[in-house]
Amino acid sequence: MKCPRCESSSYHKNGRIKGRQRYLCKVCGRQFLLAVPVSNHNSCATINSQALKSTQLFPASTTKKGIAILLIDAENIRLDIATENFLQEISELPLQVKIAFANWRTSSMAKRDLELHDRGYQLIHVPEGSNSADGKMIAIGSSIFLQYPETKEVFICSNDLIFTHLCTELQNRGLIIHRVHRENHCLQVEHRHTNTVSSYSFEFNSSVPSLDKLMTSLEEIINWKYATTTEMQDKLSNLTALWQERKKNPLQFLFDSKFNFEQEHKLVPIEQTQTIFSQQQLEQAIITIIKQNQDISPQQEVSIAMVSNELKKKYGESGSQIVKRLKLKPSFTKFIQSSQLFATQTMGKTYKIILQNQEKPEFHNPQWLEKALLKILQELLQKSQSSRIHISRLSDEFKKQYGLPTSTILKQLKLKNSFLAFLQSCSVFKIEKIDKVYHVAIASIGK
Repeated sequence: MKCPRCESSSYHKNGRIKGRQRYLCKVCGRQFLLAVPVSNHNSCATINSQALKSTQLFPASTTKKGIAILLIDAENIRLDIATENFLQEISELPLQVKIAFANWRTSSMAKRDLELHDRGYQLIHVPEGSNSADGKMIAIGSSIFLQYPETKEVFICSNDLIFTHLCTELQNRGLIIHRVHRENHCLQVEHRHTNTVSSYSFEFNSSVPSLDKLMTSLEEIINWKYATTTEMQDKLSNLTALWQERKKNPLQFLFDSKFNFEQEHKLVPIEQTQTIFSQQQLEQAIITIIKQNQDISPQQEVSIAMVSNELKKKYGESGSQIVKRLKLKPSFTKFIQSSQLFATQTMGKTYKIILQNQEKPEFHNPQWLEKALLKILQELLQKSQSSRIHISRLSDEFKKQYGLPTSTILKQLKLKNSFLAFLQSCSVFKIEKIDKVYHVAIASIGK
């Protein structure tokens, strides 16, 4: 016996009604009754006639039955919510089961397990080792249709070519297979049955349309531009004709000349917009903007967004547009942080820019560095509401606030110790090793 809606054989008893056993489908939640015995001919005839009427009045739905499953090698490829929605748009069936494979104890995966769990993923842990996640994903994926009999469609997400065998095996089982992998800034989804490829751009956070759709959009833009230009030309022609008609009237032209029309309405040449062609010009422009803002209001902090807006006003391009055009860094913020002329400090949800020669911290001795790290650690512990944090978070936050990495400061202080060794030498810090990862805490609140 199978569920009349999804044809699943996974169900359990759910009470009785009028002496007949009722069942509840575990897959789709449909309640149905046990079939009527053949011996009850009258009841059978009545039911058959009613079923025939209902079939004629309400024909069977043409919606495909089954579910889609997503298998992802989380160590190899990353999907955010937007890309998941893109895969759901491609899928012919609802994407109900998502399974991620990885060694969740590594530092790179330590934060992603909670994120994926909140998004409804089943997390399967594998031991440390090369291709360990690949092997587990192939082992479970090759028999996924046994654990989920209603499976009709599978998304296999990984950049490794080894999963080609898994795609072929499941395709031979009659399943619809999508091979998902990343190329540069795009996510490629290959439909193994139709040999069609759908793309998603991470840079624009949007699906990449087909060539036909691109040509259609381009044609619409050209037609709109042509119509707009034609309309403006018609208006200009009408104004020219009216002006010529006005000049034909001597009295009216004489009246206009009394007001010295040409002198009053002389066209003022528009200042040409400057263009930045190099990294040095961009850095000099940023320095000029910072100094101008400080001269106007010395107490006001100069944020990265403020500088980007000023560049837009003066040069016609924002900071991000200039950086991308010159191919300097992926973003304007990363360009500022990588430059030796500037330092950045957190200012709420954004960063403020400081000229290095204006406000550069003085590193007198190791005690100064210890106090600075202790202050940052207290702030991070208060934000995270935890008793300890990863030492890399402490190092990264120090670089954000002071513009220099801890390794550079240790060299300036002529300390040959590593950052970990320096923390271990300070009495105010307590170092703990958890799963091969070092964490730092405050040794004593009184210190």
